[in-house]
Amino acid sequence: MTYDEWRAEARRRQAFGLLIDRTMARIRARKAREQRDADAEGAGAVLCAIRQARGETIRGAG
Repeated sequence: MTYDEWRAEARRRQAFGLLIDRTMARIRARKAREQRDADAEGAGAVLCAIRQARGETIRGAG
C-alpha cells in the first residue's frame, strides 16, 4: 500500500466515522425531542387534572 492509498483509506475511514457521529447525534436529538414532547404532554395532563380538582374544590366549598 502506497502512502497515497493509505491517506485515501484514512480519509474514507474518517469520513465514515463523522457520518456515524452525526447519525448518532441526530438519534440522540430525536430521542430528547420525543422525551420533551412526552414530558410536556404528561405535564399538561397533570396540570389539567390539578385545575379541574381546584375548580371542583372551589365549587364544593362555596
